[in-house]
Amino acid sequence: MPTAAKSGILHEPEVIDLFKERPRSRLRIVFETIAACLFAIVFLEVFFRLCGVGGQEFLQPDSKFGTAHIPNKQVTWRLEGYSDNYLSSCGLRDTEHQFAKPNGTYRIAFLGDSATEGLQVDLNETFGKVAERILNEELSTRHYSHDGKLISNFEVINFGCSGYSNGQELLQYRQDVTRYNPDIVFLLYNRGDSTENSLEPINRPTAEPRPYFYVDKNQILKQDDAILLANADKLAPNPVLDFLRNNSRIYGAFSQMNMSLTLNESRYRKLRLFLMKLSASKQKQNLPATINYPKQDALLVTCSVLQELAAEAHVQHTNLCVMTFPNWVNDPVLAAQYVIFEPFAKVIGAQYLDLTKPFKADAQMRDDFLEFHFSKRGHALVARKVADIVTGALDKEKATKFR
Repeated sequence: MPTAAKSGILHEPEVIDLFKERPRSRLRIVFETIAACLFAIVFLEVFFRLCGVGGQEFLQPDSKFGTAHIPNKQVTWRLEGYSDNYLSSCGLRDTEHQFAKPNGTYRIAFLGDSATEGLQVDLNETFGKVAERILNEELSTRHYSHDGKLISNFEVINFGCSGYSNGQELLQYRQDVTRYNPDIVFLLYNRGDSTENSLEPINRPTAEPRPYFYVDKNQILKQDDAILLANADKLAPNPVLDFLRNNSRIYGAFSQMNMSLTLNESRYRKLRLFLMKLSASKQKQNLPATINYPKQDALLVTCSVLQELAAEAHVQHTNLCVMTFPNWVNDPVLAAQYVIFEPFAKVIGAQYLDLTKPFKADAQMRDDFLEFHFSKRGHALVARKVADIVTGALDKEKATKFR
């Protein structure tokens, strides 16, 4: 008789051994864990991208301005309103523009914060783009000239950036706007600009990294970069964070969640404030020696910034128009400021446009806003007023020429 081994018959203990799972090595466990994590990350990145989630990241740290737009970034905005557009290669919330101004082109530049940036609507629905279309359509029936040259095209360039103060806009004018040689610059003054332009000493440890301004004892406007210097490590390029900020939808989703909670959840805001206070002592140690200047009048600093901008624009043969965001909530502080701005604009040789009046004249004013920003309808209303300012200035120039 053949033995069991020779006949191919396995004994019961041998059969059981075949089905026993062999212990995995630690290296294999690590490899499988890493592979599973990578698969999950890739899956979420693709899924979020297909769903348009996590695409609201559009700002990066900047050592000069505090923050700046990410060039060439696709931004899908959902927090208020909706838009899905790319920032330009220069980081503008706009299409591409060449630096050299084409012959026959009248250039219009916009400075401002999120209201000017207009992420809440499609790029083609922002007041800059709508004003550009209005002005070019009117060229078919009206002829305009500037500096003795016939205008064949109107071009609008939008430099608006979320959170920017007037002081940041002044620096932006010097560094970026002048390269395009605009014929007129519109600056949209918004709520909070005056408090963002200057800094109270008590707020230094928790101040947002940005350049601040003050007026010295000789009434000369000066820049205070102490907060930027104290946060130099945070504002310096970081290859890992920069890559995630530019490319990762997962990173963008967490950033979007943080912004949404900050705006809508009081307990979350309190927790963030508590954590900021905990780190305030360390931040205070990093602050450079405090510049000694008197307690600032925020509105005086703002007016000084606007005066400086108007003077520099005049040297560049550029007109300046100061617009004020509609005071549609009837804020008495804003109303008092706007009363000052109109005569002040004349003093510094700038035009002035108070958007409160045309908006309150609109019977459907509530439809002109989403929550905090202009709706498509509101942008169209601003565009019409901007076009009127431009054509009015050109008509005045024509009348002066033939006087």
